[in-house]
Amino acid sequence: FGVGGRYPGHFRELGSVAVDEDGNVYTAEDGQGRRLQKFTNLGYGPVTSEHQGALYPAASQ
Repeated sequence: FGVGGRYPGHFRELGSVAVDEDGNVYTAEDGQGRRLQKFTNLGYGPVTSEHQGALYPAASQ
């Protein structure tokens, strides 16, 4: 957990980290490794596309 790489639990070009009200940790990676991971007290895994918002907020017109 937390070492450089492309496998679950590894990080490549870590861009941001967030924690929700339940204590789950989310990480977002930039560059070619662009992905979201969710870490809970039970383990970790990718955040599936149906649970992702926009990669970049849309500018208001």
